[in-house]
Amino acid sequence: MGEYKYTKGEKEILKVLENQRKKINSTSASVEKNIVETEKLIDEAQKIADTFGVKMPPFVPNDTRNSIKIKRTDIPSWESLVENANKEIPYQLEIEDFLSASEIQYCKADIERINNLFAQKTKLCKTDLAFLIIATALQTARWIIIQQLVGDLGQTIDESKRMDNKKGDKIKKKAEDEYNKKHSDRDNIKSEKYPTWKDIVFGQYPKADGTKTTGRCPYDAQNGGPVGFDEGGKGMHRQNTLGHDPIIGWIFGTANIMTCTITLSKKFQFGTYRVTYPNAVMSERITAGRMFYEVYDSLLEDKFRLPAALFAQAAHLKSDVFTKWGLPVPLLETFNPDLASKLYSEHYDSLCLLRDVEIVGSQAVVAILINMIIGLMHGLFYRPAIDGSRDHYEVRTRKILLYSDAISSTLNLSYVGVSAYMGNEAAWKKLDLGGLLVTLYRLFADVRFITRVKEQFIQQELDKTLEEEIRKIDYYFE
Repeated sequence: MGEYKYTKGEKEILKVLENQRKKINSTSASVEKNIVETEKLIDEAQKIADTFGVKMPPFVPNDTRNSIKIKRTDIPSWESLVENANKEIPYQLEIEDFLSASEIQYCKADIERINNLFAQKTKLCKTDLAFLIIATALQTARWIIIQQLVGDLGQTIDESKRMDNKKGDKIKKKAEDEYNKKHSDRDNIKSEKYPTWKDIVFGQYPKADGTKTTGRCPYDAQNGGPVGFDEGGKGMHRQNTLGHDPIIGWIFGTANIMTCTITLSKKFQFGTYRVTYPNAVMSERITAGRMFYEVYDSLLEDKFRLPAALFAQAAHLKSDVFTKWGLPVPLLETFNPDLASKLYSEHYDSLCLLRDVEIVGSQAVVAILINMIIGLMHGLFYRPAIDGSRDHYEVRTRKILLYSDAISSTLNLSYVGVSAYMGNEAAWKKLDLGGLLVTLYRLFADVRFITRVKEQFIQQELDKTLEEEIRKIDYYFE
């Protein structure tokens, strides 16, 4: 309790209560003293009357409550009460200063009573348990059936369904020709420093002998790189360059194409190198800032070079994505290069990830649909006269959905865990990841809803006591 941080308003209330309590105690002491003195006077008067044989009637105090009624306008303002309390009580107070041990115990017992009452109103009945069994069965059948229909997570590249690099190059060449035809009337502004828009589209970069390349992409360069760049085989260059990343490649790959450069991954400190031909060799290392400045400088000469570079980037990614090596998992290299390298070397690429995302999405969507159907059907059984508050009935619905999702997810985790324990290294591929995500969402959303309803119920029960006290206090005001 002592660690609780009181708000400004709560601090003011505590001080005002303490100040008023002091005043009441002082007044009570004075009244009690007057009562004692009055009783003494009555006793003495009775003794005197007894000497004369006179029988005095018993003393019955009058009900003076009507005489002490006050006007509401006489009540001091809250601001003045706070100001006076701050003067009288300069120190900090806590709620324990006002409650005795028995009173604290009474508060705990009352809260427990209210909690038990709420639990009684929101506990699952036989009909709810039937819904829980059905929902659990549906959620469990869902992840079993989906695995049979769409397969397991983590499947790697099926080379029989991928095209070779030559076919990818043909697709790229066809797209380049179509782009050129559509923009043939556009001026091809020459430059002494940068590739023109046509150079960008067709991959034409200067060679050492003064001629130009054809169909080249600078971030495909594989010669002259830092130590370890060529490890893992020819296709690993896609993992080691930012231009091949399906997401950030749109920034770095586009810039590389416009400036004839290559930007490497985190494993190689994001180094940027100029690429020289023939043989596509990484030569001078420059800063990324220098590369982007050259992009800007090139655009000052011809603004059409940027859309041409974006087209070239799109065509290049499209020609690579369906090949046997594919494209690496997006962004992973930036955060965990070791894991990214391991996955890519095992032929797990961006298309494999996309397939897994679709599986997880299917798992989650069907789980959500089942929850919606169960929730709607359970709502049809609501009877106001028997079930009480609609919010309390909704708590029961949320419990059914939460429990069924949790049981189904637990069964899936147990199945995967037992399989792994029995030696199945690929057991994790059976994970109902979409269902687990839905369960986690329900855990937060439903618990938050139930907590809010419970807080409202507790407040309503406490307000009943407060209303009775206010009614008694109102008697003393005109």
